Amino acid sequence: MPERNILHPERLLQINSLRRAGQHLLVAWLAGCLTATGFDWEHANDVDNNLTPGHPDRKEWTAETALAEEAGRHRLITNYEDYSFRQRGDSPVYAGLQRTGIASRDILLVRDFPNLVATRTARLHAAEREGDPRKIPLFSLRHGRGLWIEHAQTALDPSEDGLLVVLYDRLISRSDQAVSYREKLAAELGLINSDAALDRVTNFGGGSSFDGR
Repeated sequence: MPERNILHPERLLQINSLRRAGQHLLVAWLAGCLTATGFDWEHANDVDNNLTPGHPDRKEWTAETALAEEAGRHRLITNYEDYSFRQRGDSPVYAGLQRTGIASRDILLVRDFPNLVATRTARLHAAEREGDPRKIPLFSLRHGRGLWIEHAQTALDPSEDGLLVVLYDRLISRSDQAVSYREKLAAELGLINSDAALDRVTNFGGGSSFDGR
């Protein structure tokens, strides 16, 4: 069977964050900015398939299937959950996407630690009530704490050229300073800012840990 010709995206936007850190809100905001700028986009979710064996909803991603998900659109958004930013090159998906030579921008999303603990704890308790042991390791506070420290250190002193650090609390704020912050982030990516996604909580990825939406 001949190999299928896949039209590659013009650019990759690769998000690294902790699970329940608000990465799907960031994806929704990026998608709104891309649409406002006139770009088609697609999103490949939680693409590192070696992270948590036994994940109940694990999709066996490869660089090739992530690109196929894109289906010829201008931009592909990927997100890596609960993965070391400094060791992201060990991810087979990340390494495979980098080898394609497609222009790529790394985005590191950091949420304040107390709220991160609250939302992971809420999901951990829900998993315990459901009696599904496969989900419990996904919200490990010990694992999350170590990664959060690494991510915060990177955000405070980024050494990567082109790394875009996004602070969750500033991203979702409604203050005038936050609007300027989002406009600055969008400009860094060559996009027009759009705040449309901030008015709703998507059910994608489980929605809010507290209200189910």
